[in-house]
Amino acid sequence: MHKARAFFFVCAGSFLLLAPAVRAALALRDTVWTCADLASHPIREIAILPVVNVVDDARPSLFVEDRLGPYFCERTRVSFVLPGEARRKLERRTRHPYTQLDSLTRQVWISGRLDSFTAGDVARQLQVQSVLCIRIDRWERLETWNTRRTRAFVTMRSALVDSGGSVLWTAIGENSAQTSLKFQAELAEVTPLLRGEWGVPLSTAYMRRAPDFDRALSELLGHWGRRFPVRRP
Repeated sequence: MHKARAFFFVCAGSFLLLAPAVRAALALRDTVWTCADLASHPIREIAILPVVNVVDDARPSLFVEDRLGPYFCERTRVSFVLPGEARRKLERRTRHPYTQLDSLTRQVWISGRLDSFTAGDVARQLQVQSVLCIRIDRWERLETWNTRRTRAFVTMRSALVDSGGSVLWTAIGENSAQTSLKFQAELAEVTPLLRGEWGVPLSTAYMRRAPDFDRALSELLGHWGRRFPVRRP
């Protein structure tokens, strides 16, 4: 009995010591930083670069790009150049478009944003004041302990860099949404040859399907939009 009691107190003490660290780790699940003096950095025109995925799968990036307008951009008073338009403009303004886009993608893939020199150069090419980079760190559908409660998990980070190379705003966030039983049944009917790596049929991977990813993404981007430096009055 005494050994069991001692073991209990040791475990309790360890939990109390670890509690601050646990709370700090949980806080990083949705963190937003802003520039200390936004008044000196007016934000009116922002170009969003093509979304980068740490996994070699373009479908999640296209899924996010397709929803940036309604879920994020329309929540602010900023004029945005969306990723598709930014991609086309960069291709027209350089002799080696794929080389430049690959270089930008690699920077965002490594550090989550562009360095000061590159950000300034891209901002001048796109004729904007700031450049927003978005990187997908996690995009997967998992079965929890209960197979009837499959969930879609999304983790992303973003960074806003002005034409002078100053980081004005950064955010790291993750969210998940339950996969409905109806959609689970639809996914189960897809043959393995047609199923995508994250459980969505290839033919409709980022247009209309994946309502669980759509919900997780809309909530995450909506939260970022509400905490973005420039909001609607």
